[in-house]
Amino acid sequence: MTQITDLPGGPEASAAEYALGLLSEEDRFGFERQLDGDPELEQEVIAWAGFLTTLTETVPPKTPPAALARRIERAAFGAPPPAIWRQVLPYALGAIAGAGIAWLVFSSGLLVGAGG
Repeated sequence: MTQITDLPGGPEASAAEYALGLLSEEDRFGFERQLDGDPELEQEVIAWAGFLTTLTETVPPKTPPAALARRIERAAFGAPPPAIWRQVLPYALGAIAGAGIAWLVFSSGLLVGAGG
């Protein structure tokens, strides 16, 4: 396991990475163990979290274009299922075709026996 103090920048950089959620799971658990017994490190994390929060306060919220939002949703969750009529249409067309063929066969007399 990487010791938190081995990371470039030392504990202050580790506190910033922790506040940003950039530490690997292993490093995060190690950092949290250090955090439990070190009030100065805890204050460092609080300071970084406060500073990083102020960075987003100056950015006005903006709604992405609809096409971009759909691309993001498709990338995150996969393509939406097709509409129900697109799922049923092949079966409905097959049933209609089958009924049409059956009607032709019965109405043309193809099933009438040779003696009939």
